[in-house]
Amino acid sequence: MFGDSVAEGYTISQHARLSFVPQLREALVARGLERGGEGLIPLVPMRWTLGDWFTQIERPSGPAAWRLVGVGGLPSLDGPSGYSGVAEGPSARASVRVEDPEALLLYTTSTQETPFTVTAGAREWRLDAYAPGPPRPAHVQLELPRDARTLVVQGPRAGRLTLSGVVGRRAPSPGRVQVEVSNLAHAGRFPQWDSAPRVLRSIADQGYDVTVFMWSYNSELATPARPRTGDAAALYEPALLRRARLARRSGGLCLIADSTPLPVPPAVRGRFAAIHRRVARRARCAYTPVLARLWSDPHTAHRRGLTQPDRVHPTPAAYRRMARALAPVVERLVRQRSALL
Repeated sequence: MFGDSVAEGYTISQHARLSFVPQLREALVARGLERGGEGLIPLVPMRWTLGDWFTQIERPSGPAAWRLVGVGGLPSLDGPSGYSGVAEGPSARASVRVEDPEALLLYTTSTQETPFTVTAGAREWRLDAYAPGPPRPAHVQLELPRDARTLVVQGPRAGRLTLSGVVGRRAPSPGRVQVEVSNLAHAGRFPQWDSAPRVLRSIADQGYDVTVFMWSYNSELATPARPRTGDAAALYEPALLRRARLARRSGGLCLIADSTPLPVPPAVRGRFAAIHRRVARRARCAYTPVLARLWSDPHTAHRRGLTQPDRVHPTPAAYRRMARALAPVVERLVRQRSALL
């Protein structure tokens, strides 16, 4: 699931349970698909516990800090989500709750020896991010102890460790179709912001079966008074096309969904719907306007408790409505993809 802050859902409390992606996961399970693992947990402070951290535009705050890349709407360098963290000492610590039996730890290779340690329950892994050649996406598969609930990554004893997150996995039951829904959306970013080669390679390496694109009309694009509206939209279409073709490259299917009706002029909404239809046709993706038909207008949605005070970001009730509306469309693609495997 790619999109901006509307799809990301980090603006609500209990987002790990009540935002769009977890509610879509539940809606698909309710339709008879088997629950998979947690999927990708990107390295963001909303999902991980970090002893200390700072962003690209802030000053370093000590040897225990992680420098977060891609957080705050800034362009990213690597990782399938476009988020990653850089640590330069063993006192940097990152932990995340993982209840699945298998975890893929995603990191970037280093041109020098970069030994670091990962623990889960009573298990400890001594790893090294070094690999010959230029930095590139990599992962290591970890079989977690049965009683482990938390994965802990210590910073490197030498070098610089770039960590992109972890993927929680579990094997499907025989004969069942399984869904593992991952949130790869970002606050305030559009597809043209994530064109770094390591980002695109990391996305391709994941080999997603079904990719859903759900960008909305961020005020950067939608406010007519801003002269860059046309330029931003002109960048958006070829970038979305590139991402859609990337999703199709490994045989996966993709869906482009018009987002929910935000408070923007109808002409802006229509322009982006036309872009989505053109990209879907050229990349051979599915297209759906189902989310744009959930309520009559943004002001009515706010009165009914479906948007937050900014009248842009959905509430948990709205995410539930969105998930239930999109689930049948996604389910058809999941079953179509599983029939091809």
